[in-house]
Amino acid sequence: MRSSLALPMEEMALLASKDANWMTTNSEELRQRITVMRQIFGGMTSAECVQRLVTSPSLMSTPSATLQAQFEDLVQCLGVQPQHLGLLVQQQPYILTTPSHKVLDRFQSLSQLLHLTIPQAVGLLAAYPPLVVDEPSKLRQRLEQLTCLFNCDTQQVVDMVMRFPPILLTHPEITASRATLLADNLFVQDTGALMQVVMRAPSLFTVPQNVLVAQFQKLFAIFSDQSKEEVLAIIVSNPRLLGIDGLSL
Repeated sequence: MRSSLALPMEEMALLASKDANWMTTNSEELRQRITVMRQIFGGMTSAECVQRLVTSPSLMSTPSATLQAQFEDLVQCLGVQPQHLGLLVQQQPYILTTPSHKVLDRFQSLSQLLHLTIPQAVGLLAAYPPLVVDEPSKLRQRLEQLTCLFNCDTQQVVDMVMRFPPILLTHPEITASRATLLADNLFVQDTGALMQVVMRAPSLFTVPQNVLVAQFQKLFAIFSDQSKEEVLAIIVSNPRLLGIDGLSL
């Protein structure tokens, strides 16, 4: 069986330890299942496909026709392009063994929460899979907390989440404490002005604090004839002035 499937012995043993039901299936059907999943995953190699199967071994025990039908049904009910759903399935392969209506319910909840279309919600989860872990009610609460923290409307927070999804899973108290620490290090009195910079470039807090402080201080020196609050307003209009690569703008 190993040679007919062209899979490493170690991978087959790991799959069997997690779900041995597939081992009673004939080799031809198993090859077809792997072929279907490779197509769904976007043409990846057999080895890459097996790495995904290890995280969701029940796929190996699901008939190839069922896998194909489930994928096509999800494409239709979610209204997405096959390649976009394939990107999500790569990250969350178990949705191929989850009833379509439950998958649809999940995306409807997320799309309503973030005021997105379902295809946009699929794209968001494909880009940042951890969002699928939290229940919509928890995400809704986090969204409300961020709205209060940044003193803005919901759509502004949603726009920020689309640019930097991890901020929705970071407790607002942590975000607030990071902003306060940065404000203290910069001797900025108006924390609200600094929060506007964070809203414009939410990935700032992935940058080490000492690097952030140094970059802000450089700009304060360049614009020394203006107040720090005025300089922060300039940064809001063009965060690239900070000279930090990879900001989610």
